[in-house]
Amino acid sequence: MLPAWELAKRRATVANAIATQRLEGLVVNSETIADLESWANGEINLTMVRERALGRIEAARLRRQAETTRPSGDEVRAEYKGSSPT
Repeated sequence: MLPAWELAKRRATVANAIATQRLEGLVVNSETIADLESWANGEINLTMVRERALGRIEAARLRRQAETTRPSGDEVRAEYKGSSPT
Protein backbone atom coordinates (compact mmCIF):
# COMPACT_ATOMS: atom_id res chain seq x y z
CA MET A 1 0.00 0.00 0.00
CA LEU A 2 1.25 3.43 -0.90
CA PRO A 3 1.62 6.09 1.79
CA ALA A 4 -1.15 8.68 2.05
CA TRP A 5 1.09 11.47 0.78
CA GLU A 6 1.91 9.48 -2.38
CA LEU A 7 -1.77 8.74 -3.04
CA ALA A 8 -2.60 12.44 -2.62
CA LYS A 9 0.24 13.40 -4.96
CA ARG A 10 -0.95 10.92 -7.60
CA ARG A 11 -4.56 12.10 -7.37
CA ALA A 12 -3.42 15.69 -7.85
CA THR A 13 -1.30 14.63 -10.85
CA VAL A 14 -4.30 12.92 -12.46
CA ALA A 15 -6.61 15.87 -11.79
CA ASN A 16 -4.06 18.26 -13.31
CA ALA A 17 -3.53 16.07 -16.39
CA ILE A 18 -7.28 15.84 -17.06
CA ALA A 19 -7.77 19.57 -16.46
CA THR A 20 -4.92 20.39 -18.86
CA GLN A 21 -6.50 18.27 -21.59
CA ARG A 22 -9.86 19.95 -21.07
CA LEU A 23 -8.28 23.41 -21.20
CA GLU A 24 -6.81 22.43 -24.56
CA GLY A 25 -10.30 21.51 -25.76
CA LEU A 26 -9.76 17.75 -25.63
CA VAL A 27 -12.07 15.17 -24.12
CA VAL A 28 -10.41 12.46 -22.07
CA ASN A 29 -11.84 8.99 -22.70
CA SER A 30 -13.75 7.62 -19.67
CA GLU A 31 -11.68 4.41 -19.81
CA THR A 32 -8.49 6.47 -19.68
CA ILE A 33 -9.79 8.39 -16.69
CA ALA A 34 -10.60 5.09 -14.96
CA ASP A 35 -7.09 3.79 -15.68
CA LEU A 36 -5.50 6.99 -14.36
CA GLU A 37 -7.62 6.78 -11.22
CA SER A 38 -6.53 3.15 -10.77
CA TRP A 39 -2.91 4.31 -10.99
CA ALA A 40 -3.58 7.13 -8.54
CA ASN A 41 -5.00 4.57 -6.10
CA GLY A 42 -1.95 2.35 -6.49
CA GLU A 43 -3.88 -0.46 -8.20
CA ILE A 44 -1.91 -0.49 -11.48
CA ASN A 45 1.37 0.95 -12.70
CA LEU A 46 1.96 3.57 -15.39
CA THR A 47 3.14 0.94 -17.85
CA MET A 48 -0.31 -0.66 -17.68
CA VAL A 49 -2.01 2.74 -18.13
CA ARG A 50 0.15 3.38 -21.19
CA GLU A 51 -0.44 -0.06 -22.71
CA ARG A 52 -4.20 0.23 -22.29
CA ALA A 53 -4.27 3.73 -23.79
CA LEU A 54 -2.18 2.64 -26.76
CA GLY A 55 -4.47 -0.35 -27.25
CA ARG A 56 -7.52 1.93 -27.38
CA ILE A 57 -5.78 4.27 -29.81
CA GLU A 58 -4.85 1.38 -32.10
CA ALA A 59 -8.37 -0.08 -31.95
CA ALA A 60 -9.84 3.31 -32.90
CA ARG A 61 -7.35 3.64 -35.76
CA LEU A 62 -8.29 0.22 -37.09
CA ARG A 63 -12.02 1.02 -36.85
CA ARG A 64 -11.51 4.27 -38.79
CA GLN A 65 -9.42 2.44 -41.38
CA ALA A 66 -12.09 -0.24 -41.82
CA GLU A 67 -14.80 2.40 -42.20
CA THR A 68 -12.89 4.24 -44.91
CA THR A 69 -12.05 1.10 -46.90
CA ARG A 70 -15.51 -0.48 -46.66
CA PRO A 71 -17.59 0.09 -49.83
CA SER A 72 -20.70 2.18 -49.40
CA GLY A 73 -24.16 0.70 -49.91
CA ASP A 74 -24.45 2.45 -53.29
CA GLU A 75 -21.17 0.90 -54.45
CA VAL A 76 -22.28 -2.57 -53.38
CA ARG A 77 -25.66 -2.19 -55.13
CA ALA A 78 -23.99 -0.93 -58.33
CA GLU A 79 -21.59 -3.87 -58.29
CA TYR A 80 -24.47 -6.30 -57.68
CA LYS A 81 -26.53 -4.89 -60.57
CA GLY A 82 -23.57 -5.24 -62.90
CA SER A 83 -22.94 -8.90 -62.09
CA SER A 84 -24.59 -11.63 -64.06
CA PRO A 85 -26.25 -14.59 -62.33
CA THR A 86 -24.58 -17.96 -62.85
